[in-house]
Amino acid sequence: MWVSGTSSPFNLNFGIVESWVGEGAWRATSSIFQNVTQSFRKTEKLPNIQVNRLALTLGDRDATTGWYALEYEESTIDMVVVTQNNQQFALGLGYYVQLDALGFTTDYVRVYDKIVDSVNRTWLVKEVTPVTSGDVLHFYKVDLKELPTDAL
Repeated sequence: MWVSGTSSPFNLNFGIVESWVGEGAWRATSSIFQNVTQSFRKTEKLPNIQVNRLALTLGDRDATTGWYALEYEESTIDMVVVTQNNQQFALGLGYYVQLDALGFTTDYVRVYDKIVDSVNRTWLVKEVTPVTSGDVLHFYKVDLKELPTDAL
């Protein structure tokens, strides 16, 4: 969100930045994320870590109210979802599960996206933090809040 104009009344503008990953030197290093996923698979005995990402987008504008419809585009991404019950795994990586779960992924996600895991739990993305060394992106740490089953 930004303001344009040099004097009052100012114009309030807003937009969505789709992705900055892949520009310049920002690159996801899969080796560190693969170590996380292999360790998680050994600990949790899960066959895979694929989840459905429901990416929040703006739909058509309502002619009467001027409001935009909220829509979700579905895709499949790799994400390790660590719940509070598995806090030891998160602590082993140096993180603490503050909400209901933590997600670790190299795929780009945004706040207010929804994640549906392999056991059909739905999570709302509350915060996304890139984990980097210098200018190299290793993975994203994602704070997740569990939604009721009818929230999808």
